[in-house]
Amino acid sequence: MALNAGVARAAFIDGTVAFFEGFTTSALPSAPTHSIVSGLTTFGVKAVADTQNSGTGDFAGLPLLANAFTFDINALPTLFFTTTDFTFTLLSATQSFSKPLGCDQGRCEDAIGLSIAGVVSHPHFDATPFMGSWTAKGFCEGSAGECTNAVTGEWSASIATTASPVPVPATLALLGIGLVAMLGTRRSS
Repeated sequence: MALNAGVARAAFIDGTVAFFEGFTTSALPSAPTHSIVSGLTTFGVKAVADTQNSGTGDFAGLPLLANAFTFDINALPTLFFTTTDFTFTLLSATQSFSKPLGCDQGRCEDAIGLSIAGVVSHPHFDATPFMGSWTAKGFCEGSAGECTNAVTGEWSASIATTASPVPVPATLALLGIGLVAMLGTRRSS
């Protein structure tokens, strides 16, 4: 009896991509405020993000625009980005830095950074883990650590896939060694 078994081969997504955009007006605090983005845990991003043709590897040739989704670092997993065929799901986000609001010559700025991890999927690939960074900056007019007018913000995300498929020849060699060892044990009994 012959077995018709194909060799299992993982087709992981390989590449990097970056996304850029701003926040919805309602996602940021109104002036007066002492914090723009550095105190946020829910990030109300604009629905369309720019990739600036930044994709490499399997992400090369992505459309210039992608869908971005509001996310709360305390309510994960959640949908993060989608493009024509890729779907990015955010599984974890931990704060890597926070820069409190500081003002100089009437212009104020604060910032926050997140270390992110998740899974990216595509109809023609296996779901693939990714890691990266997500940073946001808030800007306003003000002084002495207080915004008084024109509160705005921007964010960027840099993502790289992290899957390393197990080489099929090495897997088959290990399986063969195991079978030989089992047969050798059986014959010696």
